[in-house]
Amino acid sequence: MLLLTLSISCKTANKVSNPAPFKEAMIVFEKYTDVSEDGKKQVDILFDEIISKAASDSNQTYSKAEILLFKNMVLAEMLNTKKSEVTIKVQNDSIWRYQKQDGLFIEYNRIEKNNGLLHFYSYPNTSIETRPSFNLFQKNIDCSIEIHKNLRKKVLGYDCYKVILIPKVERIDADIPLGDRIYEMYVTEQIELPTHTLINIGKLFSFFPLEVISYDSNLKGLKEIHKVVKIEVH
Repeated sequence: MLLLTLSISCKTANKVSNPAPFKEAMIVFEKYTDVSEDGKKQVDILFDEIISKAASDSNQTYSKAEILLFKNMVLAEMLNTKKSEVTIKVQNDSIWRYQKQDGLFIEYNRIEKNNGLLHFYSYPNTSIETRPSFNLFQKNIDCSIEIHKNLRKKVLGYDCYKVILIPKVERIDADIPLGDRIYEMYVTEQIELPTHTLINIGKLFSFFPLEVISYDSNLKGLKEIHKVVKIEVH
């Protein structure tokens, strides 16, 4: 928060050979935050720096108890390791991505494959957008990319190789010393979906990630994980 995805026959992942277009698919990811002990210390130090800077830049005064209460609330959210489920559903030309935690929808989006438009809905009403769509590609950002095709592994039967993406973008939280956002991924070219189907990245890439570890370069002990758990292609 601080820092500011049905049918008769199904081709399962372990039968994948060459990429082929599909009209319907469902891909399910497990999403969670991984926090090391160093990560907890890093977040605590970082938050104290933010509070100190905010206090020096503000005329408002808060008691120590109020500051501590606010800090604990924010830290509890940041360090929350509860798992959620991210599902991608492809139906002809429509790509839907929704996230559920404890059985409740906390995100419901439609993604446009080629132009990066992200649409927002509130389940179960998928006919009315809850706010204006957002163009992920509008700033045409530069992006550092490392492709390691020698680092390969099978993920649910799909052949994957490692890619590291680092968007070069001015962050809205530029006053907070987080550094660059880094995405370490194992991607496949055997699923014809772009990277932004799963993660909101501001550039079009044709490979699809089945595992993603993302973190800030100055906060490496706090990592967001996406890990595929099920793939159904029809």
